Amino acid sequence: MSPAPRVVVTGVGGLIGSHVARQALAAGARVVGCDSFVTGQRRNVPADLELRELDCRDVAAMRGLCRGAEVVIHCAAAPYEGLSVYSPHFVADHNFGASAAVFSGAIAAGVGRVVFTSSMARYGRGPLPFVEEQAPEPVDPYGVSKVAAEMLLRSLGELHGLRWVVGVPHNVVGPGQRYDDVYRNVAALMVNRVLAGERPVVYGDGQQRRSFTHVADVAEQLWALATRDGVAGQVFNLGSDTGFITINELVRLVLSRTGVEGSPRYLPARPGEVRDATCSHARIEELLGGRSERSLDDALDALIAEVRAQGPRPLRPDLPLEISDARVPAPWLAEPVKG
Repeated sequence: MSPAPRVVVTGVGGLIGSHVARQALAAGARVVGCDSFVTGQRRNVPADLELRELDCRDVAAMRGLCRGAEVVIHCAAAPYEGLSVYSPHFVADHNFGASAAVFSGAIAAGVGRVVFTSSMARYGRGPLPFVEEQAPEPVDPYGVSKVAAEMLLRSLGELHGLRWVVGVPHNVVGPGQRYDDVYRNVAALMVNRVLAGERPVVYGDGQQRRSFTHVADVAEQLWALATRDGVAGQVFNLGSDTGFITINELVRLVLSRTGVEGSPRYLPARPGEVRDATCSHARIEELLGGRSERSLDDALDALIAEVRAQGPRPLRPDLPLEISDARVPAPWLAEPVKG
């Protein structure tokens, strides 16, 4: 790329999008970011980039946004794995539909490289640790929408000569995370509830195992995929090996890091939730020449400091439920918070 490339970051108000935009700015890129702020937050947007408030599903808008750009880093999404069981159209439209418009706009505008931010949900209940070579086996509409977008990007790349690369982050935690979103962000929700004097909520028995990732690691790795040679046409798991931790252990860790005593409130398990999930990061570590030293404690401490500074917030059950049955988590049915 040229010394000051023009880089487009979609979903720049989101956790990952805002951090990768800062990475690009720090590297001297001219960054244009877009967000519709359906799920993104204006407070996350770096001050020194060009912001356009656009819906990624608008093909004409995406074509104009991408004009003159060398790289598009597509982070915009409706990252709602659990909600996708009950709102499949909303999630698919904002994932697959938006991705189709971004890819089309990028190709029409002559963009050289597209980096797509997928999800560990692509792997479903496959063997652990998840590796890039294994066939995707998504078990929920969210994962299906991400795999469909990957397949579309691969097809368009072959048909139009577009260089593409897919990054697969997982269980990302850190400052800038939306902590009033009742549908997702388990660690952020726990921090918000605990600092508000409430009990953290656990779905199921809490023995689900996850491996969490500091958002700064994912941002650095995505920027590498946007700028390094030899990555085109590949899938990379993104993140750091912080080790398996159960959701019950996460509760104890959040309570310990906040200095609050308490215990969780258990609610019925969410349908379709994968029991255990973690990724191998050997491919991205080889590209970058080593592994990250950032820990889950680091990510939680930064998030806790931010929630303390900004104050806990009421949860926002403000997205549509297209299908409703007795298994819908009770917090999702609360009176919506407006504004």
